[in-house]
Amino acid sequence: MKIRRALLHDKEQLQHLFRTVIDDTFRLNNLSDEEDKAAEYQTKIHYLQSDFDTEGQEKKFFVAELDERIIGCITYGKANQMINEITHDALKETFEIGTLYVHPDYQGNRIGSRLIDHVREDMKQNGITHYCLDCGYKTAQVKWCRKFGEPTYNAQDYWGKNDDHLIWVRVIDETYLK
Repeated sequence: MKIRRALLHDKEQLQHLFRTVIDDTFRLNNLSDEEDKAAEYQTKIHYLQSDFDTEGQEKKFFVAELDERIIGCITYGKANQMINEITHDALKETFEIGTLYVHPDYQGNRIGSRLIDHVREDMKQNGITHYCLDCGYKTAQVKWCRKFGEPTYNAQDYWGKNDDHLIWVRVIDETYLK
């Protein structure tokens, strides 16, 4: 497997990956709102296009590729609107790791961890000292808590009763749990 920057010719494969992972995530989290699913998909398409349009100045996408097939992706850029809203702009200048997607057939093989490591190294080389990441999906929150420890922010009941939105802020050189 190799990790590299996303290229324009990857767009179709990435769109398929977004749809596959979003569908799977909604299924695993017992979510059924088709409008929310469509909005999530369109947000990821927008982020990808932003990378292409600004040559990585707004969002920077990387892909995990195995046998010429994209099996995962990750991005980073300035913290998203939701993070800024929840933190009252405390993280406005902080870079966010996001859109960490691994195809369901390849999950559990440390591909996500390798993508995170790659992005953290790229951030470090670009002088970025800390980052944040956020999550509203319960199944993913368990993984993030195991990997990054307790969240820095918890927007309780953000998505409804007992449906919190969590945000972690971490230092680039800080060791995270595996």
